[in-house]
Amino acid sequence: MEMQKTTAPIFQLLSESMPKPIIDKVSDSLIYEGHAPLGTHEEAEGWMIARITISGTVTKTEYAQGTMDFVSAWSAREDYQYSR
Repeated sequence: MEMQKTTAPIFQLLSESMPKPIIDKVSDSLIYEGHAPLGTHEEAEGWMIARITISGTVTKTEYAQGTMDFVSAWSAREDYQYSR
């Protein structure tokens, strides 16, 4: 007897499981965007921080400490090295 699958896998998109990011628009050409689970303090490691730079028609997104992992602190965003 062949079994039939009756349930679908459960998954969440980042936008469904995380609050909206904190955005720091330093200038028209430099933006920091921070994502973290609810309750993560700005001084605590647990953030994924992106640095967005705009030069002419080119927009580049790089990540704090070169990773998309949640290992950075929002309050230290200007101190990190950024890469892709």
